[in-house]
Amino acid sequence: MHRATISGPTERTPRRFTVTVTGAPGAGKTTALNLLAIRDLTVVPEIARAYIRHRIARGLPPRPSPPDFAEALIALEQEALERPLEADIALHDRGMVDALALAVAAGARSLDAVRQTLRRLQPVQPILLFPPWAEIYRTDAERDQTFTEAVTGYEGMLRFLDRMGLERLEVPIGPAEARADFIEAVVRER
Repeated sequence: MHRATISGPTERTPRRFTVTVTGAPGAGKTTALNLLAIRDLTVVPEIARAYIRHRIARGLPPRPSPPDFAEALIALEQEALERPLEADIALHDRGMVDALALAVAAGARSLDAVRQTLRRLQPVQPILLFPPWAEIYRTDAERDQTFTEAVTGYEGMLRFLDRMGLERLEVPIGPAEARADFIEAVVRER
């Protein structure tokens, strides 16, 4: 989770808790978050998928080079963090932590630079993680990784969180409704 201060040009808005929900591609994050949105929790959709859709619609490859992709996602995630919301708590599908992990993996940002960014964001923890789940994994226009690549990406995220000293909490595999209940209980404790 992140705790971010949101400032406008002339006024300061109160802090909000930004809960990062990340993990393996195709592991059920968006499905669980959609259920939470129905329950009137504020959910910020996954920015990477929207960015990929935008590129495809413009006739471009789904992703630019990994460093450029990471930097684009960081910029978009920063915009999302600065966007005023009515809610005190926002669940981010992937979010800034995910974009920063990608930046380190792609060589776009150093560990020290990412640590400084995380200090500025003041992450509230734990980061909620969806583990790889072969039985539900599917590819689509924006998710073109193999399941093996999804597992590798998840393992990279675990290493990143450990290197950054960020606490993580795995969302148990199970029905989407149970996973949404689990996340809601964690969020309500905050």
